Amino acid sequence: MLFRKAGPGDCAQAQEIIRLARERMGRQGNPQWQDGYPADEDVRHDIEAGNGYVLCLHNRPVVYGAILFDEEPAYGPIEGRWLNDRPYAVVHRLAVHEAFERKGLAGLFLQQAERLCLDRHLFDIRADTHSANGPMRSLLERSGYVFCGEIRYRKSPRRAYQKILG
Repeated sequence: MLFRKAGPGDCAQAQEIIRLARERMGRQGNPQWQDGYPADEDVRHDIEAGNGYVLCLHNRPVVYGAILFDEEPAYGPIEGRWLNDRPYAVVHRLAVHEAFERKGLAGLFLQQAERLCLDRHLFDIRADTHSANGPMRSLLERSGYVFCGEIRYRKSPRRAYQKILG
């Protein structure tokens, strides 16, 4: 497995991973991403901005996610409380190709995101997900993320998580 920053040549595969994940969530009755977000333009923007990352098997992306090292405006107002107010990174748009589900790859992606944080001397990482997204909630909780409350992301309620690193 190779974890790396996504480049322009990864865009189509990253978009396909997102599309397949959206379809899978819909079949599971999860309303997250059913409004067309993230769109192809969101993935393209992630990659152009240097925020898109991939986990590759034989040089082929099988996991895609965005890792942002800036504060997320949607994380300002929270019904609950963050663990602290220190600078943090955010993981958004995490998706695994359906052929590689349940192999621990999303957890490996999170571990690599956490390593990037530590390399940048950031000791906090946050993520959010829809309450109906059981697999993501389970992943975050298994990975040591703490449920902090509810935020609104793109006008929709999301469960907000934080992990203190190091």
